[in-house]
Amino acid sequence: MKFKYVILLMILPLFLNSLTLEEAERITQEKNKEIKIAQENKAGSFSNYKSIKGNLYPQLSLSGSYGLAKTDVPDILPAGSMAEKEMPLNTVLSMNQILFSSDVFNGLKAAKVYNNINDTMLNVTVRNVLFQTRRLFNTALLTKEIVVIHQEALEIANAQYTRVSNMYEQGLVSEYDKLRAELQVSELDPKLQEAMNNYQLSIQALQNHLGDEVEISEIEGELTEPVMQKISLDQAIKEGLDNRLELDATQLNVDILDIQYQNQKKSYLPSLALTGSITNFTATSDYEVEADNFGNKYSIAVGFQMPLFTGFTNVNKANEYKYQLNSARLETSVLYDNIKLEIKNHYLSLEKDKINITTAKKNRDLARRGLTIAEQMYANQLGTYLDVQSAQLSYNQAQLNYISAVYSLIDSYESLLKAMGINFRS
Repeated sequence: MKFKYVILLMILPLFLNSLTLEEAERITQEKNKEIKIAQENKAGSFSNYKSIKGNLYPQLSLSGSYGLAKTDVPDILPAGSMAEKEMPLNTVLSMNQILFSSDVFNGLKAAKVYNNINDTMLNVTVRNVLFQTRRLFNTALLTKEIVVIHQEALEIANAQYTRVSNMYEQGLVSEYDKLRAELQVSELDPKLQEAMNNYQLSIQALQNHLGDEVEISEIEGELTEPVMQKISLDQAIKEGLDNRLELDATQLNVDILDIQYQNQKKSYLPSLALTGSITNFTATSDYEVEADNFGNKYSIAVGFQMPLFTGFTNVNKANEYKYQLNSARLETSVLYDNIKLEIKNHYLSLEKDKINITTAKKNRDLARRGLTIAEQMYANQLGTYLDVQSAQLSYNQAQLNYISAVYSLIDSYESLLKAMGINFRS
């Protein structure tokens, strides 16, 4: 029974691709859809900024017209009462240049800040997606390790069943011991199948996360205890408040609302614009266009527009921005508190997992030694098969507990680094 699982694990990499953590991080930055969406948002906000900035440049336009008009005259009217005639030919080159407009200038400031927000959020997205990539990859490694542990347990159970069967045939053990050994093999078989299913599901989750056209079925690497720098809680909180990009984005949002509020308060200011035009025209009674028939007209003016009374809409609009600004400042304060709480939570989880890994490692070593002793005692007829079976189960569970503790330790440590706003890659 065990050989079919060994063969399956061996042939899977032949059909699809194996993957390392470094390759997964590289593929994520190239193909992940969340990152692509953030990149599109950044490009769109930059285009909006350039569009608003374009209003500060002179606006030029050229227009012209030329045509013929002809009317069919009914017989009852005198001949020649309505004649065919040529429409005037004229062209107009016009220019409009904003000299001062608080709406345009402050809109440009807001668009620039909005562009910075999307730039910041792109970095936040990349950081979060890379963290999720590492978590999914480590989850796949965990399920892979569990497959190996169950496979090893099944191999031990099969070897023990063979040994007990031989001893039974020699009359050294009872039929009950043989049945217990066979039952243990039967119980471990579906557990191994479930572990393999979980491994394939974790691979699929990682594949979906990486993006389109990514096919993997095997990952490379193993879960090992991370090399961790010593960090105090106060240091972690300080670095988190200094490095978290979400705080920068929230502050930029406050800046936008402040710009809009200040602009609305100054809505009484006039808008100034410089306009000019050059008109080239002609009018003839014949169907001909000659240079001497053209005339020119030039104009230039400075105009202004200033609101006098708007039914208090400007005041109310300014108050609306004021309330939004106050709300955004409070949200920033809440975010500060939440980041502190998040860092403390991950810090305490890490401290707990450090203790767990020490205990799990010790228990694994004790369980391994206990299994060896139980097998030796049973072989020398100094112990029962129940002792061996119990020792095998304890060793199997101790291995599972240890590898789960390693996974939890890695996840807690990397979660703390993420909460502190630290970029990290393999």
